[in-house]
Amino acid sequence: MGSLDSHFQASVAHEGDRRTALLESENSVLGDGDAYTLVDLSFGFGKENWQTELFVKNAFDERASLYNYAECTVDTCGGIIYSIVNQPRTIGLKYSQKF
Repeated sequence: MGSLDSHFQASVAHEGDRRTALLESENSVLGDGDAYTLVDLSFGFGKENWQTELFVKNAFDERASLYNYAECTVDTCGGIIYSIVNQPRTIGLKYSQKF
């Protein structure tokens, strides 16, 4: 980009449908995990001892359940299910300088 060093990076991560638990009795309560695709982008430029970068994590704001679980066995807890979700869209700007 002119006299500046620059870079662009894109990443795509996809996970298909999957079982949450190995045992069928637990998986029937916890449910299967749905497929999701996450896209991250970054663009930066710099010169000599400084660099700046604009980044977007989860560019399309995909809401994904990464993992479902229960605190104890399904028989004991009565099917109270918790879900770990991905990070929502995050936009940021980084600046670095070498001394």
